[in-house]
Amino acid sequence: MYNFIKYGISQDLATYLISKGLNITTLKNTSVKNLTNKYELDKIVAEEVKKMIVRNPIDKIILDDLLLNNNFTCCCCLGVKGLTYIVHHIEEYENTQDNSYNNLAVLC
Repeated sequence: MYNFIKYGISQDLATYLISKGLNITTLKNTSVKNLTNKYELDKIVAEEVKKMIVRNPIDKIILDDLLLNNNFTCCCCLGVKGLTYIVHHIEEYENTQDNSYNNLAVLC
């Protein structure tokens, strides 16, 4: 689970991918076509996940600090709306490639 979160993959999606027997290494080494055929992923999901895993992962220390300081809870609703979370970039990663603590937020 933790390895998926480092790439900005939501906890729900990570749970789904794990249930399909997938991990980051398999996702990196498997084509979208094989993800849809062999693992029965929706093509849009497979394409989005492939885009996410080419990012630089969030540093373990930064991610640990962020999750612990936010009590593994959405910083907006404080866990009222959802029980799962995603680590979100405040300024889009595609524009900044910024995985710093101050550019990350825990959301549901």
